[in-house]
Amino acid sequence: MSGNVVKKILKDAKEKAKEILEKAQEEVSLQISEGEKENKELLKRAKKEAEKLKQQEITKMVDMEELEVRKLILMEKRKIITEVYNKSLEELYSLDKSKYREFIKSLIIKYFSSGDEEVLIGSEDKKVLSGIVEEINKSKGLHLKESGEEAWIDKGAILKRGKVYTNISLKALLKKVFEEMQSEIIKGLFEDV
Repeated sequence: MSGNVVKKILKDAKEKAKEILEKAQEEVSLQISEGEKENKELLKRAKKEAEKLKQQEITKMVDMEELEVRKLILMEKRKIITEVYNKSLEELYSLDKSKYREFIKSLIIKYFSSGDEEVLIGSEDKKVLSGIVEEINKSKGLHLKESGEEAWIDKGAILKRGKVYTNISLKALLKKVFEEMQSEIIKGLFEDV
């Protein structure tokens, strides 16, 4: 009898072991399946994140290239504006002497404040503008004085009243005009760009 009991115990133990083994295999299969699902999900998220990063990097590169192009365009615009400024200055410098003299006279008249300023004449204009202060005084009843002080400009004049200097040189006035009209100049020069 004891042999039967041992057989029965062994049989029960084998069945129990088989049951435990089947359950363990089911659990392992389930965990493998869930692990595969998680791995697929992780892979899917990783691919999605990689694509997002790739798109961000592409966008960043495109933005940087666009910025570089804008900088080059701006540099070219500035170069053209400088050329226009220089060309305008050349045209003013090349006015015939009588027109140039009248132009400078009109500037002095426009920019004086009290009528008793000193007038400093540009180093290149001493000959062309000789006697201009007396002409203005006679025609407008002013008391301007031609200064013996050396002007630091080439062309045009500087008005001095005490320690206050008003620079009406052609370069200074043209620069001021260009600065004031810069947006309009840019718009006119680069409408189609």
